[in-house]
Amino acid sequence: MLQQADKQHRLAQQLIPEYRQILFADAPPMSGAFKILCEPSTAGDNYKGATAETKYKIGFYFSPAEHFDRAIQLKHPALAFHVVPDVLRVNFFRLCTLGPHAIAQMRISALKDVMKLKLEMAEQEKRMREGMESHVKVVTMGKPLLLWRKLLEETAFADMNVCKYMEEGVHLTGPEDPSPLYMTKYAPATLTVEQFDHQAIWKRRAMTSKAMTEEEIEQSADLKRESMEEVAAGFLEGPFTEAQLTQSLGSDQWSLTKSRNSLKKMMALLCRVCCLCCADSFLQQACAASP
Repeated sequence: MLQQADKQHRLAQQLIPEYRQILFADAPPMSGAFKILCEPSTAGDNYKGATAETKYKIGFYFSPAEHFDRAIQLKHPALAFHVVPDVLRVNFFRLCTLGPHAIAQMRISALKDVMKLKLEMAEQEKRMREGMESHVKVVTMGKPLLLWRKLLEETAFADMNVCKYMEEGVHLTGPEDPSPLYMTKYAPATLTVEQFDHQAIWKRRAMTSKAMTEEEIEQSADLKRESMEEVAAGFLEGPFTEAQLTQSLGSDQWSLTKSRNSLKKMMALLCRVCCLCCADSFLQQACAASP
């Protein structure tokens, strides 16, 4: 019930299982409280006879008496889980026993150690940045990435791929690295990266040849003004012609995502620029997601 009310995460363990027993059978029972979870399938060329996949998967419910017995023996979740993390308990204990002044001195000392380590790694940081792509270098300017990696390693952070993304950038196409922080739910790409690149020219021509709607024509002036303000602020580069962009990238196999949308808030009529990766660009189809 908590899951249906969106108050309990679906990944959390159920306090009382929904089914008393789950069995595989050649045919469903004629009576009793049950639910057919999966019907048998004999399709395909790899049929090897009767297996769990070729039988009915049946979940048998608890009887009201059995469910009640489970409920009265159930402990409150707060008693079964560590609601307060251990690291928070330790810090709270230190604050109560040592006092706020001592805690402040410990934090200052830790900060000094980090700043000292940053100076020691400055030369390594400089050499690492020499091989960076220009756009990654601009975005991460002023960020001590090697120091960040060091601190993540010391704290045993689970997904160290975040360091690779900050140092090399994030690839928008191809397979995505799985993360131990999230459940794996693979969504395969429907286009290869090569197919995506080869059709870029024709997709670009198709997108740029579309006639603008009346609403897009009205918003074009606001859109251009907002985009140029972002260029002046350093968030964007341009404007470029198609030939200039091809020369800058060194290839004509580049794709458009979509013309930037100009969204106006009601009443205030404030122009807000929104970039979308639409279906016309096929960018999402060339990316294989894992989480």
